[in-house]
Amino acid sequence: MQLPQPIARLMNEIFSGKNPADLARIGITTITLVLTLLATTAPPAHVQAQLDTIQTEVYDAINDMRTKQNLSMIFEYPDRQEAAQQKAELNAVTGKEDNVDENISMLQAHLQLNEASGYEFIERLRTSESHLAVMMEPTNLHMAVGVAYSASDDKVWLVLQFE
Repeated sequence: MQLPQPIARLMNEIFSGKNPADLARIGITTITLVLTLLATTAPPAHVQAQLDTIQTEVYDAINDMRTKQNLSMIFEYPDRQEAAQQKAELNAVTGKEDNVDENISMLQAHLQLNEASGYEFIERLRTSESHLAVMMEPTNLHMAVGVAYSASDDKVWLVLQFE
């Protein structure tokens, strides 16, 4: 396996006899890059398929609930999709759900992989009145769904962003 260029360059510097001050910087940078690569490794194909299914099920479940209450459907929110996905991935890496500084309605949840489905996420979120209020807010017409997997704890992390 060929190392990514930044890591290969750092490894060459380490073995070329750089001074000790540089070695500490190089070592920390190398460790950070390796951990980042490991944390962002794509999940196995069957897990990725499950994540894709969860994303679809979340849209379907929320729209089913909204339709039953005579509310308009909620549409995918392409402008927020990358932010929602990045937030889900951050949650998966850190193992916690934190708020963001942006002024956006956001819901977060996590489940063990063997329990995770879009419908199970929605069932759990809707038991909270404040979460249900966000999903059923008539002025929310767009939603982005981020879904990520954490192999370290075998959990699926969900982030919903609304506007």
